[in-house]
Amino acid sequence: MSKQDSTCSRPLKISITAAPDGASRYVARIDGDDRVLCVSRTPFFDAARELLAEGYDPSVTLIMCHAGTDTMSLRAKLGVAARFTVEETDYGPKLRCWKPISTLEGRSRIAPTNHRHL
Repeated sequence: MSKQDSTCSRPLKISITAAPDGASRYVARIDGDDRVLCVSRTPFFDAARELLAEGYDPSVTLIMCHAGTDTMSLRAKLGVAARFTVEETDYGPKLRCWKPISTLEGRSRIAPTNHRHL
């Protein structure tokens, strides 16, 4: 059974716990699985991107709960959650579109390789 087949009919639940190092980071795991999906300040969104990369269906509903409770903290379609992140601003946290680091505007920090000899 593929990841798509196993999750299409039911929501996918992730549980989060505070990371041992603190720093407002959380460890996210698929409920009932000990494997760590991510350690992040935004575990819902980062876990969604990881699950998509692993081949999960973007139309599956993703639910986040704190470990030890069934109270839903966040809920969204996996593909939708993967498109966002949280940015801290002077006015508090804001939901923003996520951009992979490689697509951020700006100049490369790595000098281009020049194979020509002068």
